[in-house]
Amino acid sequence: MVARAFRLLDAFGPDRPELPVRELALRSGVARSTTHRLVGELLEWGALERGERGVRLGVKLFELGARAP
Repeated sequence: MVARAFRLLDAFGPDRPELPVRELALRSGVARSTTHRLVGELLEWGALERGERGVRLGVKLFELGARAP
């Protein structure tokens, strides 16, 4: 399950900082039902945020990355 969550997070890029959930599923190769469930969990945790056209990476990831040496 963790690998699928990372595949979702890895689907974002400079060219696509915000994605609709359907496109996120397509770009990551994760089943749409699994994508919906994981997006809900990642939103709760703060790894994703809702945007105008979909979801985007959340500030929690920046905070977590700042802890890395």
